[in-house]
Amino acid sequence: MKKKILFVSSSIQFYENFLYETLNKLKDNNQVFIATNVNNKRFNFDNIKLKNINFSRSFSIIKDLLTVFHLASYITKIKPDIIISSTPKGGLPITLVNFFFKIPRIHIFTGLMWSEKKTSLLNIFVKYTDKLIIKFSKKLYFDSKSQIDFLLQNNFPESKFCLTGKKGSMKGVNLFKFKNENVDIKNKKKKYNISSKTLILLFLGRISPEKGIETYIESVKELTKEGFDIKGFIVGRDEKNILINHVAKNFDFNQYFRYFEYTDQPEFFFQLADIVLIPSSREGFCQVAIEASACEVPVVGFNVVGLRDSISHNETGFLVPYNDKVRFKEKIKLLLKDNNLRIKIGKQGREFVKKNYMQEEVINEFINQLEEDMQNLCK
Repeated sequence: MKKKILFVSSSIQFYENFLYETLNKLKDNNQVFIATNVNNKRFNFDNIKLKNINFSRSFSIIKDLLTVFHLASYITKIKPDIIISSTPKGGLPITLVNFFFKIPRIHIFTGLMWSEKKTSLLNIFVKYTDKLIIKFSKKLYFDSKSQIDFLLQNNFPESKFCLTGKKGSMKGVNLFKFKNENVDIKNKKKKYNISSKTLILLFLGRISPEKGIETYIESVKELTKEGFDIKGFIVGRDEKNILINHVAKNFDFNQYFRYFEYTDQPEFFFQLADIVLIPSSREGFCQVAIEASACEVPVVGFNVVGLRDSISHNETGFLVPYNDKVRFKEKIKLLLKDNNLRIKIGKQGREFVKKNYMQEEVINEFINQLEEDMQNLCK
């Protein structure tokens, strides 16, 4: 029997980046609705009903109350059988709304902001938001085991916890798309006026403090000054104007880096890169890491929640203690100096992805989970 499934998240990019293939399979046997902010929508959502709700990016009592009102009106209109929420900004208002409707709800966690080592008022607020979401959800999905481990260490009950798939991730990797294509590397580098001998250190993702952009920039500049023939490639949206401000203060930015605001072909940059750097303070599950591994590129990151699932230490790359910039640079140097090691780790990385994160298998496992839980929760 077809079910009405309402997905709620603060941004359409969540569905484009993580659940697009899953939604397109779910819609074959169910009615799928999405309530989200549709600004900057890039994909087509055929036969899926989109409701634009302007979730506030920051916490604002008035805007958040308006969001609660719009969600309540939409739920009254479509009468869903189940709600699947994600992101703190999506999870909190739908939790409040659902006090009145009592509709079975699954929440998907793709990161725990307060798992960062630093303490801030925002992290404390998000922690209590997550507590509320956890308490009033029927089921909780996590896209990495280390998120579950972190919550258990903080005395959260595990009765509702469920890892997506067998190893985490919600979409896996398309191995036909993400693969090693180094036959034209010289011409690709020439396009950017880079010598074929120059090694590229890639940062791909949101340009934000929690993604470690400052650590990345600092590492590339210091390694260049130490005599390594490298170039930093940065790919991602500069939503907080971090790079713009950096360029304004440092006129030598273009000496060290090339910046690309957006790409719909991340595989191109992975295939061009020699090492991928991920100095994040936290992740949910790091899709960038396994996509890089699929392209046979070694990865270096910090040993934090999320990354310790997607990087296998000494196999697909290296994990170093959080914010240990000295050891971070040491592992990068090790890879820069040893081409054979880069090749070995790259090949191991692709095998790691083949074994654990083939896209079709991951998505099918996730859909089976969803369908089983929907059957149980919607009785």
